[in-house]
Amino acid sequence: MCLEMKQKYCLNCKQYVEPVKAHKIHGGIVKIPIRFGEEKCPICNGSNFSETAPAPEPVQVKETTVIKEVVMIPCAYCKSLIPQTSTFCPHCGARRKG
Repeated sequence: MCLEMKQKYCLNCKQYVEPVKAHKIHGGIVKIPIRFGEEKCPICNGSNFSETAPAPEPVQVKETTVIKEVVMIPCAYCKSLIPQTSTFCPHCGARRKG
């Protein structure tokens, strides 16, 4: 009877691994696939598993609004309001008197 092994996400190593169970044989340690008992990570020997990787932390985007005050002055020719920094009137095209 062949049991299908399922990879799990090790929360210590932060990667998918196939859990194993460590057995001592003649002083050495042999790791075999686990079927019953406590699961261990073959990389870090931890037992903190999850079926899936945790969802990434949501990224918070900070939105900034730049407020710029523009002083408006009347055009000397057509009397419409134009920005103080403009050289020409956007309405009549006249050069601003300085």
